[in-house]
Amino acid sequence: ERGSGSGYSNINVNKIDMKKYPLLKRVPWTYATLRAGDCIYIPGGYIHQVRSYDRTISVTTLFSPTKTFNSSGCENLNMNYTPMSDAPIHWTYKEGDQTIDLGYNNLIIVRADLLKLFAKLKVEKVTKKFFVQQLGRELSDSWQVPVQEVYDKYFDPNGKGYFTKKDIEELPTEALKGIARSMENPAGPLKAAEKIDWEQVLRDRLAQEKEAAETMQGDEDDNDDNEDDEHEDEDHEDYADDQDKIKQKQHQHQEL
Repeated sequence: ERGSGSGYSNINVNKIDMKKYPLLKRVPWTYATLRAGDCIYIPGGYIHQVRSYDRTISVTTLFSPTKTFNSSGCENLNMNYTPMSDAPIHWTYKEGDQTIDLGYNNLIIVRADLLKLFAKLKVEKVTKKFFVQQLGRELSDSWQVPVQEVYDKYFDPNGKGYFTKKDIEELPTEALKGIARSMENPAGPLKAAEKIDWEQVLRDRLAQEKEAAETMQGDEDDNDDNEDDEHEDEDHEDYADDQDKIKQKQHQHQEL
């Protein structure tokens, strides 16, 4: 049960159905609490779940490990500190971006998969007709835009009618991003995020609290007025009873 883009599970971690997922009890797990300034390293392929108990801001950086490691040349390796700002981070987010790109495929893998097609098909070039009618379905079953548009915009922007292995090797990063976004479901909203005026939010909140306080005070005043009216009614009733008693006594005296 996995969604497109990032590794996603439909399992409710707060209430796991052990009848539906009986093998889950065999999965070893651990937990950690992160506070301000903390970071945690999660190995590739590990499924994890995050719970925030208050408003938080966090940054996730995904590293792509290689299957093998070649240590040649490490003897003279420069181990000086390199800031993250100089690292080739592919998927980022800026305020106003239309999608949250966390979870899209590694661009190195996207390029490598496209290059493998030439060896698999044993061809030197891929035509537009073949790409649109057959190859597109093999690459993805969840295209976000028509395959022909993806081909024209990213694979063959000059309108040659085909693309070669060299074309894929020279695809710029932004073109690879466009291909990856076109092949998978977006991991976020499609509309640009609106910039929030937090000062106006605070003013509106204070106005609401003031209005609520005034309404509550008005209700208390109305209750006091109602109590006064009840007391006045009781006084009138007592006076009327006294008058009736006096009249009854006068009438009895006249009869005597």
